[in-house]
Amino acid sequence: MNTNVDIYEGEDTDTLTQMDAGGSLAVQLNRAEIDQAIATARKFPRKLKVAAHAITELATFSNKAAETMFYALPRSGKPILGPSVRLAEIVVQNYPNSRVGARVVHVDRVEGFVEAEGVFHDLENNVQIVKRTKRSILNKRGEVFNADMINVTGNAACSIALRNAIFAGVPKVLWDTAYENALAASRGDLKTLTERREVAIKYFLGMGVTEDQIFASLEVKSIDEVTEEELLLLRGIVNTVKDTPSMLEKFFPPMKSAKAAANAARGTASRLEELAQEHEAETQKAQTSQKQAQDAKSEPEQPNTTEGEKDAQGSADGGDEGKQEEQGQSEQKPDTSEKRSPYNRGKTAFRRNSPRTAVPPDVKDDAELLAQWQQGYDDAKAEAENDEQ
Repeated sequence: MNTNVDIYEGEDTDTLTQMDAGGSLAVQLNRAEIDQAIATARKFPRKLKVAAHAITELATFSNKAAETMFYALPRSGKPILGPSVRLAEIVVQNYPNSRVGARVVHVDRVEGFVEAEGVFHDLENNVQIVKRTKRSILNKRGEVFNADMINVTGNAACSIALRNAIFAGVPKVLWDTAYENALAASRGDLKTLTERREVAIKYFLGMGVTEDQIFASLEVKSIDEVTEEELLLLRGIVNTVKDTPSMLEKFFPPMKSAKAAANAARGTASRLEELAQEHEAETQKAQTSQKQAQDAKSEPEQPNTTEGEKDAQGSADGGDEGKQEEQGQSEQKPDTSEKRSPYNRGKTAFRRNSPRTAVPPDVKDDAELLAQWQQGYDDAKAEAENDEQ
């Protein structure tokens, strides 16, 4: 009691009264604002079917939009999918009579984390959901981020907390169909599977991730085992890494040894070069086919000839067709240049830790090319063993 008397001793009574009145006035204004919002919401209730339809339509507005409706998170060494903050934004914008917000509530530089709080308030039902999330603010060396990076991490934590609050407050039946349709739209079709998975692999190779890390994260052995489901996971990882770049290492842990990292780096460079060469070969093949088609259309019609002349012409044409057939076969023969030789490709396969039985289709059916590929694989293996010794 004496302490309280000492605190207020000498204070102006009128000043204290004004402070209490000001605090009460702020509380009353805030309460009146919320009461008015609740009254308005109940006067104009939301239409659930209209909301569900709008959410689904916007989530699948385009393939590009659908690809941003989900994210991925590493769990037990493997990524899992979930609805993203982009979908949460669409949900809350089409779910009337609700208020949302997020803020950073705590920055702990000792423990090394930032904590954010997301709030969803359903005015019509007068239900409030609060979700909190933490994000690390430590770098690889265990040092605390600078002020800018703490701010970036705090914003990311706010987005995650807000997303969790929205999906906890809005019934799942209203947005689950939109989420599933977005996944279906992102899967594409089998015709584009080969092209899309090569693009996905090349994207991560450009970020410094090796094929071995990608395959380990997806629990597959080679690119041929990457299906539509794995592509969805890769797309979700891309969405997550764009919002939180530090998550890249959690999806793809670094190599355990320096030697393994060096071999992986060589494999990454070889794979990038191989993909570029494959793309160039396909482009040249398409251009050649297009030119042949144009030449065939531009050939003049042959005049009428006698039967003997037809036979002679047929023999000549047969010779030309034989030459063209030989030329076509030579064009279809696999490129055996130094960079794309089966021998070098076999060495590259070993460096990527591919099994010796994983022979490329264009090499498997040719005994000579197969022998070169296997020799390259065995030589690379012998070189690796010598390095270890």
